[in-house]
Amino acid sequence: MTEHAQYNLISAQGFKIMRHIALRLCTALLLSQLLFTGTAQAEGTVIAIVDIKKILNSSSAAKNAGQQIQTMRKEFLAEVKNKESELKKEDSELSKQRSILATDVFEKKRKEFKEKHVAIQRDVQTKRKALDDSLVKTHKIIQDSISTIISKLADEKEFDIAIPKSQALFAKPDLDITQEVLAQLNKELPTITLGKQKP
Repeated sequence: MTEHAQYNLISAQGFKIMRHIALRLCTALLLSQLLFTGTAQAEGTVIAIVDIKKILNSSSAAKNAGQQIQTMRKEFLAEVKNKESELKKEDSELSKQRSILATDVFEKKRKEFKEKHVAIQRDVQTKRKALDDSLVKTHKIIQDSISTIISKLADEKEFDIAIPKSQALFAKPDLDITQEVLAQLNKELPTITLGKQKP
């Protein structure tokens, strides 16, 4: 028998963890952009509250991009599954040939098999990174649009600081501009077009 190869090139759980990390990273980046570090106690300072998480989850662009990424993910996992099956089949056939092939011939075939396995793993990692990058790109586009919209609203509504709702212990409802930001975002950025992964 050839030594056992690890065919589980990527698991669904692993993908979810990467997606969760990417989402948390993008949210953190946006929060750091919006959270003003100056004094909020200055006389006359006007504060606005924004529910960033709600906007990232509810916007038309986020939902549209999410559907695209979900489709890309399904195609990616299907491809990985096919390659795993291919590796298992080749390993099984190679094992059967061990007793009938000369040692040097068998070792050569086993080396070629291992090289193919490594190449497939590298390809899977590259495509997984491209998928993760698509997620990060999506949130970067959305966060840039949100920042621009909030900046414009600051001029219109004359507030000085926009604070993420998650950072506020208490805020009056009339300070919340989330719905206005969300409505404008849906108007300006209804969809996001993501590039297809290359085969």
